[in-house]
Formats: sequence, structure tokens, C-alpha cells
Amino acid sequence: MTDIVPARARGLADLALADRLAALDAAAAEYDRPIRNTEQAYRADWRAWLRFLEDLNSTLAEKDPHGSPVPPTVTNMGVFVAFMAWHERRELARPSQNAASTASS
Repeated sequence: MTDIVPARARGLADLALADRLAALDAAAAEYDRPIRNTEQAYRADWRAWLRFLEDLNSTLAEKDPHGSPVPPTVTNMGVFVAFMAWHERRELARPSQNAASTASS
């Protein structure tokens, strides 16, 4: 995973946002650690996010080779919707469990 950088160290111009992010960082530090399976799921989700961004940035670079790539820690609603559509397409492309069990019968 990427290292967590304190909000103020990121040089955010919006100090109110930096304070909100710092408060969330403090709350996260006090949060009880999730069980191992949950941590593994978080890692898998992060890897999926990075794969999505790799695909997205490749597509965007084909359209505009001089454009900036979308970094993993900066997002907006459009990126989230694109992620969900990417995820749904991947799920639809997988052979279903039902088809696999029917084929083995």
C-alpha cells in the first residue's frame, strides 16, 4: 500500500480540509485493527483499485498522450462511477459459478 502522508505535509492549500483529513488520520490511528480476513480484503480491494487506474490511465493516455494520469489517492464521482462500471464489466466477463457447476454435472 502507499504510505499515508499527514494532510499538512501534503501541502494542501485548503487548511480546513487539511484539518479535517488530520482528524480522520487521528481517528484511524485509534481504530481497532480489523480481523485478518478483513485486512486481506482491504489489500485485494486496493490492488483492484490500482488495476482499474492502470486501465483507466492507459485509456486516457491513448486519447491524450500529454494528459496527467489519475493518481491512486485523488478521485471524484466520475472516477468512482468509472471504477464501478469497470468492476461490473469484469464480473460479467467471469464465468459464473452456476455455469461451472452445471458443466460439471
